[in-house]
Amino acid sequence: MYHIGPDSYQPGNIIYTDKHSLKTTDGVTAATIAGHQTQSGYKDADRESARFDYITGFKGITAKILIAVDQYNHCLRRIHRDTGLTTTFSGVCKSSGYQDGKQAKFKYPYSIIRDNQNRSQLLVTDGNHNAIRTVSVSDGSVGTLIKSSTIEYPLSLTQNTAGDIFVTNVYAVFRISYTGKTITLLAGSQDTTGYRDGYLLKSLFDFPAELIFIQKHKLLIADGGNNKLRLLDLDEDKVTTLNFCNGCVSLNEPFSIMLTYDSLYVGQKAKILRFKCKLNTM
Repeated sequence: MYHIGPDSYQPGNIIYTDKHSLKTTDGVTAATIAGHQTQSGYKDADRESARFDYITGFKGITAKILIAVDQYNHCLRRIHRDTGLTTTFSGVCKSSGYQDGKQAKFKYPYSIIRDNQNRSQLLVTDGNHNAIRTVSVSDGSVGTLIKSSTIEYPLSLTQNTAGDIFVTNVYAVFRISYTGKTITLLAGSQDTTGYRDGYLLKSLFDFPAELIFIQKHKLLIADGGNNKLRLLDLDEDKVTTLNFCNGCVSLNEPFSIMLTYDSLYVGQKAKILRFKCKLNTM
């Protein structure tokens, strides 16, 4: 599946994952940043000599430094864009577990964002531990923001301007208070997958992957299992399915979404789609 994001090192490009590698593209040609398209494993090395075992997310902490989530190696990797070197950033690669600190351990981490309330740290979903972990930008040391079976196997996450965290799992979307760390079921069901629009708590999802704010109280979600893009309107208490052009495009397992000033990009199982549109963003 393709996870996508903007390329600050080469403005105008898009970075995408190709399972075991990271690539950058201008929409016409693509170049490998790190890793190998067909060979998995674990190896810190230069460019295509590096090895990853399923990259499920990444975040640029500077224009020259990317942090990638190496899910099956249970760790985070740092990619230096100017030198092409991949190094281990956080966690003990190839060793799963649960431990905070500088010798921290993860078990199937999935997604990563920069904490908008504390720019000195990243937030990472730690799938098999039902947790959201904090990771220091400076040294990769790890803490735990919240750990709860309520958000069983968390997938992607985002924040609003107040810092509250919105996180998906296989079934639903949850809101986590940044200050109080309380968890609220926002949309979907805690134990049932399906497809249904309507009131937030009457709606159903099937592997809602990435989610982003497009307005202050509106979230766009890539509903991978249902092959849909869904819109959550928090003010109007409803979920609707987006249809860009009367059904002319069929989505195939959308997992990642990226919005620019004039386009919406959707990372799918086998390709990246671009929709020319202007949404009223935040």
